[in-house]
Amino acid sequence: MGAIFHPALTILNAGRIESTRGDFQFYVDGVTPSVANIWKYGSRAVTVAAAIGVRARTGMEWLEMAYNATGSNLYEAIQNQSGYYGIKAPNTLSHRYIFEDVPMSLVPIATLGQRMVFPYAA
Repeated sequence: MGAIFHPALTILNAGRIESTRGDFQFYVDGVTPSVANIWKYGSRAVTVAAAIGVRARTGMEWLEMAYNATGSNLYEAIQNQSGYYGIKAPNTLSHRYIFEDVPMSLVPIATLGQRMVFPYAA
Protein backbone atom coordinates (compact mmCIF):
# COMPACT_ATOMS: atom_id res chain seq x y z
CA MET A 1 0.00 0.00 0.00
CA GLY A 2 2.99 2.30 0.48
CA ALA A 3 3.41 2.49 -3.28
CA ILE A 4 -0.06 3.98 -3.52
CA PHE A 5 0.08 6.17 -0.42
CA HIS A 6 3.63 7.55 -0.36
CA PRO A 7 4.19 9.13 -3.80
CA ALA A 8 0.72 10.65 -4.09
CA LEU A 9 0.83 12.17 -0.63
CA THR A 10 4.36 13.47 -1.22
CA ILE A 11 3.43 15.10 -4.53
CA LEU A 12 0.16 16.52 -3.19
CA ASN A 13 2.16 18.10 -0.34
CA ALA A 14 5.22 19.14 -2.40
CA GLY A 15 4.91 22.85 -1.62
CA ARG A 16 4.44 22.19 2.06
CA ILE A 17 7.40 19.81 2.18
CA GLU A 18 9.64 22.35 0.48
CA SER A 19 8.50 25.31 2.58
CA THR A 20 8.65 23.52 5.94
CA ARG A 21 11.39 20.96 5.19
CA GLY A 22 8.87 18.32 6.28
CA ASP A 23 8.00 19.86 9.60
CA PHE A 24 4.45 18.53 9.73
CA GLN A 25 2.75 15.21 10.36
CA PHE A 26 2.77 13.46 7.01
CA TYR A 27 -0.55 11.65 7.28
CA VAL A 28 -2.43 13.62 9.91
CA ASP A 29 -1.69 17.11 8.55
CA GLY A 30 -0.86 16.11 4.97
CA VAL A 31 -4.15 14.32 4.35
CA THR A 32 -6.89 16.92 4.18
CA PRO A 33 -10.37 16.14 2.85
CA SER A 34 -9.36 17.49 -0.58
CA VAL A 35 -6.11 15.53 -0.67
CA ALA A 36 -7.95 12.35 0.32
CA ASN A 37 -10.51 12.98 -2.42
CA ILE A 38 -7.76 13.21 -5.05
CA TRP A 39 -5.78 10.40 -3.44
CA LYS A 40 -8.60 7.89 -3.70
CA TYR A 41 -7.77 7.54 -7.39
CA GLY A 42 -4.93 5.26 -6.29
CA SER A 43 -7.64 2.64 -6.43
CA ARG A 44 -6.81 2.35 -10.14
CA ALA A 45 -4.19 -0.18 -9.03
CA VAL A 46 -7.04 -2.26 -7.61
CA THR A 47 -8.64 -2.23 -11.07
CA VAL A 48 -5.40 -3.38 -12.71
CA ALA A 49 -5.03 -6.16 -10.14
CA ALA A 50 -8.60 -7.31 -10.71
CA ALA A 51 -7.98 -7.52 -14.44
CA ILE A 52 -5.32 -10.17 -13.85
CA GLY A 53 -7.39 -12.03 -11.29
CA VAL A 54 -5.87 -10.59 -8.12
CA ARG A 55 -8.16 -9.28 -5.39
CA ALA A 56 -6.34 -6.19 -4.13
CA ARG A 57 -7.66 -4.03 -1.32
CA THR A 58 -8.61 -0.39 -1.59
CA GLY A 59 -6.95 2.06 0.78
CA MET A 60 -10.05 2.04 2.98
CA GLU A 61 -10.13 -1.75 3.11
CA TRP A 62 -6.43 -1.94 3.87
CA LEU A 63 -6.63 0.62 6.68
CA GLU A 64 -9.44 -1.34 8.30
CA MET A 65 -7.69 -4.69 7.89
CA ALA A 66 -4.21 -3.53 8.96
CA TYR A 67 -5.09 -0.99 11.64
CA ASN A 68 -8.79 -1.35 12.37
CA ALA A 69 -9.07 2.27 11.20
CA THR A 70 -12.47 3.10 9.81
CA GLY A 71 -14.38 6.15 8.70
CA SER A 72 -17.06 7.23 6.29
CA ASN A 73 -14.35 8.18 3.78
CA LEU A 74 -10.57 7.91 3.27
CA TYR A 75 -9.87 11.16 5.12
CA GLU A 76 -11.69 9.97 8.25
CA ALA A 77 -10.05 6.54 8.13
CA ILE A 78 -6.58 8.15 7.96
CA GLN A 79 -7.41 10.51 10.82
CA ASN A 80 -8.70 7.55 12.86
CA GLN A 81 -5.45 5.60 12.47
CA SER A 82 -3.58 6.54 15.67
CA GLY A 83 -0.33 5.01 14.39
CA TYR A 84 -0.05 7.81 11.83
CA TYR A 85 0.20 10.45 14.54
CA GLY A 86 3.75 11.66 15.00
CA ILE A 87 5.06 10.48 11.60
CA LYS A 88 6.88 13.43 10.07
CA ALA A 89 6.85 14.22 6.38
CA PRO A 90 10.00 13.73 4.31
CA ASN A 91 12.23 16.79 4.59
CA THR A 92 12.88 16.85 0.84
CA LEU A 93 11.19 15.72 -2.36
CA SER A 94 14.33 13.74 -3.16
CA HIS A 95 13.08 10.89 -1.02
CA ARG A 96 12.50 7.17 -1.44
CA TYR A 97 8.76 7.81 -1.54
CA ILE A 98 9.43 9.21 -5.00
CA PHE A 99 12.67 7.65 -6.30
CA GLU A 100 11.85 4.12 -5.12
CA ASP A 101 8.05 3.84 -5.02
CA VAL A 102 7.42 5.45 -8.40
CA PRO A 103 9.82 3.46 -10.63
CA MET A 104 9.66 0.21 -8.67
CA SER A 105 5.90 0.09 -8.05
CA LEU A 106 3.80 2.69 -9.85
CA VAL A 107 5.50 2.40 -13.23
CA PRO A 108 5.13 -1.40 -13.36
CA ILE A 109 1.48 -1.14 -12.25
CA ALA A 110 0.78 1.51 -14.90
CA THR A 111 2.63 -0.48 -17.56
CA LEU A 112 0.67 -3.61 -16.73
CA GLY A 113 -2.57 -1.65 -16.87
CA GLN A 114 -1.64 -0.14 -20.22
CA ARG A 115 -0.74 -3.54 -21.67
CA MET A 116 -4.08 -4.88 -20.57
CA VAL A 117 -5.95 -2.06 -22.28
CA PHE A 118 -3.66 -1.94 -25.34
CA PRO A 119 -2.17 -5.46 -25.46
CA TYR A 120 -0.49 -5.03 -28.85
CA ALA A 121 0.97 -1.57 -28.27
CA ALA A 122 4.72 -1.31 -28.52
